[in-house]
Amino acid sequence: MRPWFRRKFAVSDVIEYVIWLRESAVFVADAPPLEDWLTARFADPDDAYLIALAKEYRADYLVTGDRGLLGMSGLLASATLDLRGLAVLTPRDFVRQALPAEI
Repeated sequence: MRPWFRRKFAVSDVIEYVIWLRESAVFVADAPPLEDWLTARFADPDDAYLIALAKEYRADYLVTGDRGLLGMSGLLASATLDLRGLAVLTPRDFVRQALPAEI
């Protein structure tokens, strides 16, 4: 474990979280890419890939530390993407809001 994580989390907590994530995660195939004109609206083209996956598989959460994605709520809720149900959260907010209390 990296030193930063060692200062913040007990190894047992990390292992428990990874087990929960492996048991709860849904693995999917790649999604079709977004249209070029829509991809151009992203500051980082790699972000469009994540949004395409979220759209294709109707994700509930996108957990990221990327400030660009965290600030895109207007575009995500637009009629163009219609991802109003997608919560883009920092890892900290995800742990606070979305994880079961026992994790």
